[in-house]
Amino acid sequence: MVAQGTVEGVSIAADAGTQMPAGTALGLGALMIVSGGLLVGVGWAAATGRLRRNWFAGIRTTASMSSDEAWDACHRAGGRLMAAGGVASVVCGLPLLLRPSNGVGLTFVVVGLVAVLVMTIWSGLVGNRAAKAVISAERDGGTAG
Repeated sequence: MVAQGTVEGVSIAADAGTQMPAGTALGLGALMIVSGGLLVGVGWAAATGRLRRNWFAGIRTTASMSSDEAWDACHRAGGRLMAAGGVASVVCGLPLLLRPSNGVGLTFVVVGLVAVLVMTIWSGLVGNRAAKAVISAERDGGTAG
């Protein structure tokens, strides 16, 4: 399955001047828009303190899951970065709905995926650092924030 996707991706890139097939463009565009929208929603809820500790959505590290205070600190610190990754996905997915050429379409897909990956990892690192600060403060008997 992965090999087939790779072969198809290489053949699309090799034929960069032709228009993307409708199913490919619309499917990838819709996937990037919907998943980006979900990231924006979760990231914004996290950044504004409305995302409660759970096992399904958010930055779930050992530090962030250790207490409600660590969870809140983690998500207030990293939530906006998570939402920014979602915005990048939506912005890169929208042009795909116009069925661009293969080269342009592939560029939007790659840029969108890289942006989501970078922002997701960055939000996790920033959030985890904030959660660890709360844990350290709790252990030292003080309060964080």
